[in-house]
Amino acid sequence: MTGKRRLTKSLNTLDTIKQNSDIEFPGILGSQFKGQTLVDVPNRSGYVYVRLRSNTNEIIQAYNSNVSPVFGLPVIVIRDATANKYIVKGRDLGQYGNWGGSAYTPVHGAQHSFPDGGWGGDIVWVYGRQFSPLCVTPATGTSGGNHVFVNPYVYYLDGLWHYAGGVATANLLGNKPTGTGAVPILVYIDASGTIQTLAGSNFDVADITINSILPHLPALPDTSSIPLGVVRLVSGTSIISWNEIFDLRPFINWWT
Repeated sequence: MTGKRRLTKSLNTLDTIKQNSDIEFPGILGSQFKGQTLVDVPNRSGYVYVRLRSNTNEIIQAYNSNVSPVFGLPVIVIRDATANKYIVKGRDLGQYGNWGGSAYTPVHGAQHSFPDGGWGGDIVWVYGRQFSPLCVTPATGTSGGNHVFVNPYVYYLDGLWHYAGGVATANLLGNKPTGTGAVPILVYIDASGTIQTLAGSNFDVADITINSILPHLPALPDTSSIPLGVVRLVSGTSIISWNEIFDLRPFINWWT
């Protein structure tokens, strides 16, 4: 038999035994062992327990890279004959008409990490305003209101522990200029840990960057005060959103 004939015969044989479509099995994530609820299989990274819904007493181990390891989550499992293993294909979308707000996406935190020994493929570089302690935010977190909110934090200053933030400022819109300029409102913590505000000097309304606003900020009342943020107000400001807030928190402990 020539090489060409042997190859043709092998391909024809393969075609007759090839599985044309995956066989799907409905299942439920997780199981209970000795009163303990488990989803992830111990000592077998990437695998989860699945109770087959055709027989909930039958528990299999399936490789999962498609859904969150949430106990009781209805899923679809397929059998990979080539790799000789079960694989979680995805959620069983036919089980619920409304899945709520959760995407049930797989665990992927390591992809966003940057540890000393390595990093993931999708590093997250966090901007200052995403770091929440003592962050000055709009009243509702996105926009709205005539004041701002300061997120809480605990810090150590002048030999004392302080809890600051977790409160809103007073109405800031009373500081709006009446002309065509703009006014910066400094938000800071005083020596006692109280949130305070202080208006600066008027500046050109065309100045919209933090670099152009800095020269017009008022001086801190003492060396123990800590700047948090500045709110830029113009005569037409009706609500305070992220567009009006600039971060001033010192991430370096310069005041001790």
